[in-house]
Amino acid sequence: MIPPRSRLAVVTVVLTIGAPAALAQRPAFAPQWPDARAVSFLSPTTAVLNYRTAAPQPTKIQLRTGTLPASTPGQEKAWSDAKVVEGDNRPTLVHCVTLTGLKPATRYYYRVHDPDYKSNWPDHPEAWSVEKPWSREYALATLAEPGSTSFVRIPVKVLIIPNVVNLSTVAPDAPQPAPMAPEEIELYKNCVRQDLLFQWVNSRMRYWMDCEFFEEPEWQRLGDERADLPDFYKKWKPGRDLLRVFDPGDIGNHEAKPPLKDQRIWTGQVVISCERRWDKDKKRWFYQGSGGGTFGIDWMLWGDETQRPAPGRSEWLGGSDQAWLMCHEFHHQTESQYGLSGLEGEFDRMVFDHFAAKFRSPNDTWGSDTAFNHGEHWDGIAWEMRMFTDVQYFRNIFGEIVTAKDTDGDGIPDDDSRLPLDEKRLGSDATKAATDGVTSDMDKVLMAKWVPTTNSDLRDKVYNPGYVPLWQLASGKKLPVEAGAAGYAWPKLRETDSDGDGVPDKDDPYPIYPWEPKIGEAQIKADGDLSDWADVKPIGHVKAAGVECTVKTAHDDKNLYYAVEITGPYRSVMFNIDADADGWYVGNDNYQIVVGQPAKENDPEAGKSPPRDAELDQSGKPVLRQAVGHICSNRGWPYFDEGAPVKWTDPKNKREYEWQRPKMFGDYKDIVCATSVSGDKKVIEIAMPNGSGKSPIQAGPGHPIGLAFYIRLVSGGQLALYEPYTLFTMKWE
Repeated sequence: MIPPRSRLAVVTVVLTIGAPAALAQRPAFAPQWPDARAVSFLSPTTAVLNYRTAAPQPTKIQLRTGTLPASTPGQEKAWSDAKVVEGDNRPTLVHCVTLTGLKPATRYYYRVHDPDYKSNWPDHPEAWSVEKPWSREYALATLAEPGSTSFVRIPVKVLIIPNVVNLSTVAPDAPQPAPMAPEEIELYKNCVRQDLLFQWVNSRMRYWMDCEFFEEPEWQRLGDERADLPDFYKKWKPGRDLLRVFDPGDIGNHEAKPPLKDQRIWTGQVVISCERRWDKDKKRWFYQGSGGGTFGIDWMLWGDETQRPAPGRSEWLGGSDQAWLMCHEFHHQTESQYGLSGLEGEFDRMVFDHFAAKFRSPNDTWGSDTAFNHGEHWDGIAWEMRMFTDVQYFRNIFGEIVTAKDTDGDGIPDDDSRLPLDEKRLGSDATKAATDGVTSDMDKVLMAKWVPTTNSDLRDKVYNPGYVPLWQLASGKKLPVEAGAAGYAWPKLRETDSDGDGVPDKDDPYPIYPWEPKIGEAQIKADGDLSDWADVKPIGHVKAAGVECTVKTAHDDKNLYYAVEITGPYRSVMFNIDADADGWYVGNDNYQIVVGQPAKENDPEAGKSPPRDAELDQSGKPVLRQAVGHICSNRGWPYFDEGAPVKWTDPKNKREYEWQRPKMFGDYKDIVCATSVSGDKKVIEIAMPNGSGKSPIQAGPGHPIGLAFYIRLVSGGQLALYEPYTLFTMKWE
């Protein structure tokens, strides 16, 4: 039954909270009702709330200021003194409340009058302070007053455990491992800081992960003690449960229980266990790599009562890419913060960072799209952080609202050493919102994604020359980069043309890439000879880590072409081609091509790659190793259409399913790959058929095609032609 129209009427209430009469006037902002957003407007003194009740009710809310949710220890009576704000007494389903006279840069918690409210947590109906007739609590924070900026501070404790040995791998005659040196521990901290900078910038400086580092340097063991090992390995403490809450005031206590000696309230926690293993074949110690694990912010509601209030918790091992694991795993904590703050809708959420179309993966019940127009890894998270609005950032019920001086009101703090970045370190003018006189400083900063490297072990990282100055600006620390290194540019806040290509930043679709985003027409023959490419301009160039590489593209009426000229030792190059420029995890138009050097011995035929540890012949001609579609309508990750079988067990009825992945396009034999070698220079030419169905290229004039390009190095690291994992979109001419 459809309720009467009168019951669907929107009740609009303008309420003044503790302000003089002058502030009680209706604000100039005129909201459009009904509005599905829980909070649709914020200013230093005004907020517009929108909500629905389960049944028609008068408009009434509870309001309180504070820093912590009422479910935090010591905050149990937070709502006892809350202000009840009553509006129109006419019952309605849809409500809109405009609050004026609020304090700037202040968090307000609120509950709405909804006697029939049902919690999303059936096992915990009181979750988040549900107390009939009031709903759960939500929060908003007003903006800072002019001359200041505000942001959400998320306090995070980070524990690094540098000296952990897996005893099950140790040979009795293995040399004794040395304790991790302080400068190596600093590498881990810097990787974490690189992610803090990334998150700070891509949130438009609204989300500050304030990390404090702790160390537990004592030797620890994984596995049981062994009688056959030297005394050095005896009487070590067992390694801790990495997802258990740790006590910064009692680091050595692996079973700490409340009350903790450290009484501070933390929103997040990270534990990095630098597990060492002995490689009996290579006769060396190495740090074990891993993925990560994360628990969302449990707080006071469920789980082990001995760990409450439980912050979000992430853990991983020390042999992987520490910056990326911090980025990816802590983003899960951020997702949980906002999800548990009430941002749960399809169009009102912090997007889950496992990228996929909704309902596509049988192993995942996630019901919302998590893939959009972005590349892999860091680029996807940068997209998510940028799409989140200021209003959404300020609805977090966790952490605290902090301010900093911002003279010109551009959102960038003037000079605040607490933060990952400010105007002083950027070298911009804190009295001008647009230091270059044209483009706002914030827009200039956001011209880059601030991604440090492609994903690799922190000991193998290779930084693109375009990132090095960004990190030095923010941290004051230098990164290793060779003399004469070259790559993409970086935002220059005092200049109007950051990449020096003659196109002003304000008009440049890629203001840090000095290459035209065009696929021009040319008469090309894929034969390993680049003489017919002489008049074609590069679409990318990088020189670093002993390698120099230039890439070009062109087309004729039959093919899309790529040309690569590379000098220096490398393993392979990889093209990730987004044929419709709509995102690497969207649609069936994505294609990956890998071309690499041959192995010195027992090289497999074309279409296959040699083992990772194979010694390569740098004097040989490059070989086409892989050409596969990245088909994102496939059921289940990974999405490559290599024709491999997929097995799945339905978690509800335990029925087993098996199917063959479809082979949507042709294989490597349908791609022309011509290569040549002259001294240290290798040439690679690729021809992909256009409109044949053998590849995803279906292009005509004006059609966009995206490209991410990578160089895998002999050292184990990897160079990106563009900012790591971003797609450079070019238009077919």
